[in-house]
Amino acid sequence: MKYKDFNEFEKTNFFKKGEFNSAYAQYFTGNSYLNPLTDPKETAVFLANVTFEPGCRNNWATPYLRQIA
Repeated sequence: MKYKDFNEFEKTNFFKKGEFNSAYAQYFTGNSYLNPLTDPKETAVFLANVTFEPGCRNNWATPYLRQIA
């Protein structure tokens, strides 16, 4: 779903945008934001929501065969 502006997006974003993802900024062209959903000190599993600005791309991996979405 596409939104025309950030305020429209935030009204429907259940997890909220989070903080600028500076720890992994080198892996993205554009900005991403990380919103932790669990505290790794309190749970065995770390869950987080990542929000990408329009045009943001990730440079982590290149799928050589096929990528399953």
